[in-house]
Amino acid sequence: MKRFYLYLLTGLSTVMAVSSAVMMYTGDNLSAALSAVGSILFIEYGVEKSISLKNRNYIKAFNKTSLLLVEIVLLSGLLISQDLPAVITVATLSSLTLFQCLKRNSENYLNKDLDVRFGRRGRSIIIVSALLLSVLNTYYILLGAYLLIGILVSDSGEILYGLYSNQRNSRESSKLKERILSR
Repeated sequence: MKRFYLYLLTGLSTVMAVSSAVMMYTGDNLSAALSAVGSILFIEYGVEKSISLKNRNYIKAFNKTSLLLVEIVLLSGLLISQDLPAVITVATLSSLTLFQCLKRNSENYLNKDLDVRFGRRGRSIIIVSALLLSVLNTYYILLGAYLLIGILVSDSGEILYGLYSNQRNSRESSKLKERILSR
């Protein structure tokens, strides 16, 4: 029965994210921001409550996919609804895609979950803050898009540096093993 509630919360969160994107498109940014906050809180609550469910690998994959879906819907609604240059929209969405691919491949390579400095919650805060501040001036959405690109590049650089240092440590470790075994 708990799995049903997870699906219900995910569906409700997706519907709220889509309604937030529609409200952004119509120009009602305050209501869109409140709907985005509700969507983020619903999906976070669902992920938090799904920890105790069985078939952990399936639940983990479902949670990651649903979190990414809600984030992409909110971000694309934010970027497409405004008259931003297409270069900014494409750069932000492609940097998010690049970051997610890099993170998942790195997690598969290292066989552990990676934490980054800003992460999904930082990006969600920037999206909601840009929406709330856009009530005052629409240039805050452009500033938010630039900030999102910077944060995604920073998180990607952090993952690449972690992979580099992990590889370097494993080389030094293997050299130490060779020295010990040669004695």
